[in-house]
Amino acid sequence: MSPLLLLLLTGCRHPVPDYDTALSDADGDGVSVNDDCNDDDPGVHPGAQEIPYDGLDQDCDGSDLVDVDGDGFDVHADCDDEDATVRPDAEEVAYDGVDQDCDGADLCDVDGDGFDASACGGEDCDDEAATTWLGAAEVLANAVDDDCDDRLDEVEACPDGSGHYVTIQEAADAAPDGGIVEICPGVWTEAVTLVDRVLGLEGAGEMPEETVMEPTGDYGIAIAGEGSFVEIDWLGLHGRDGDTLLVKVDDGASVRVSRTEVENGAIGTAAIVDQDDGAAPGALVEVSLSRLAGEIRIGASQEISLSASVSEAEMFLSGSYRSSSGELGGIVKLEALARTPQCLFSPSNS
Repeated sequence: MSPLLLLLLTGCRHPVPDYDTALSDADGDGVSVNDDCNDDDPGVHPGAQEIPYDGLDQDCDGSDLVDVDGDGFDVHADCDDEDATVRPDAEEVAYDGVDQDCDGADLCDVDGDGFDASACGGEDCDDEAATTWLGAAEVLANAVDDDCDDRLDEVEACPDGSGHYVTIQEAADAAPDGGIVEICPGVWTEAVTLVDRVLGLEGAGEMPEETVMEPTGDYGIAIAGEGSFVEIDWLGLHGRDGDTLLVKVDDGASVRVSRTEVENGAIGTAAIVDQDDGAAPGALVEVSLSRLAGEIRIGASQEISLSASVSEAEMFLSGSYRSSSGELGGIVKLEALARTPQCLFSPSNS
């Protein structure tokens, strides 16, 4: 028998590799090639720690980890993939500084009026009312601070018609008790009468002297009625002469004049009434002015509180004043002198 035939009959046998043992885990990560989705990388196998957003499927679950917080939105849609309460369909919580619904900002304008709430540093003092923001039109007598200036129901008086009314008297009559009349800059010559009112009169200029009441009659502002209280602020009160009673206060009424320029006129009571006659308690006049050049006339049974804030003049007060004890009445004269700022009060008590 030839060697060739013998070889064919006996066959040629070689070892067959065992792929289930020696070559089944090429990367040596302990997982066979049948279960390892990348048997060339020992960091990739079932049970491996998945690294988010790197484009690799370390744990062989079929995809990279792109939804860390498990809220159903991947990192491309989820603006905070570490917080399951933050996602595009989440309910936004206002004013907390967190963008829950991933629209790019916290909810700071609940009422949708275009102005952020004060809680977010904005100019809307009531973010549940779309008609309320800084600069909105003030609605009269609604007990709401519509324009967010920390005051209720202020009424504007402007001679050019740009306010609610063209005269101070009309604005004062329309204003609710406790309200404020904002007076536009200019020179006002009308006389205003306020009876049984609690009201504020305030200049709207940048300085008091921009809004001047310069009455052409015997008085500028008359306040009457027991319990009436009027606060005059940020105005210029100018008289034609020293006899002009710029602010006339009847017994029983009170006035506070502050941050106001008084010139060539007087503030005081209309008549002297003795408490012994059973008259109503005297008026209380409080004065804290920026410039004083006139008189304060103090009637019997009247109280007065005086202070001054001056930058270029000394205030010299002399004369007599009426205390609540009802002993004296008279006039306190105020003259502006160009001296070092100082306040000197020398009442006469006899």
